Amino acid sequence: MIASAWHYEKPLSMVRRDRPFQIDAWALLPDHLHTVWTLPAGDADVATRWRLIKSAVTRAIGATYFRAGWQTQRRANKQCSTI
Repeated sequence: MIASAWHYEKPLSMVRRDRPFQIDAWALLPDHLHTVWTLPAGDADVATRWRLIKSAVTRAIGATYFRAGWQTQRRANKQCSTI
């Protein structure tokens, strides 16, 4: 999959509204993303933020990038995406 920054723009804004964080750096590669964040003092909940971002991106573009040949039966049973 080749993603672009705009796939992440709305999900990031939505998550940052409810769970603030600052993006200090990010590297968007063809098949994954690296980020460096600063969270508010006393807040270490990176996992929830990533879960919300990944869910929103998948819902937004999952059908566009779905590849039936990449999906195992187990993932199909769980209704997982292929992105």
